Amino acid sequence: MDVMAVRDATLRAIERARKDSLPTLLEIRAYRYMGHSMSDPGNYRTRDEIKKYQERDPIVLFKDSLKDAGVLNDADFETIEKDASEAVDKAVKFADESPFPDASELFTNVLA
Repeated sequence: MDVMAVRDATLRAIERARKDSLPTLLEIRAYRYMGHSMSDPGNYRTRDEIKKYQERDPIVLFKDSLKDAGVLNDADFETIEKDASEAVDKAVKFADESPFPDASELFTNVLA
């Protein structure tokens, strides 16, 4: 739940891989605010638990840290969010307008 901690751990793993040719397994734990799917009402968590984790939301905390450091301001974030939304809309439009693959492709690149 900490963007910079994940970055630091990733950089250490990359350095280890390059220097020692060793693999690293990073366990990145994050909290889901919603259930696993639309059919999962998430009744196994309390509102207080969810609220506690929302206060530690990594995106919000990272955004705040960038603002506090003077790296980005509100206008920058609005531009980023607008650009991201446009990219998603463009991708969805492309997917919706793309033809389904031919049935003969069903098993292409399937190994097992």
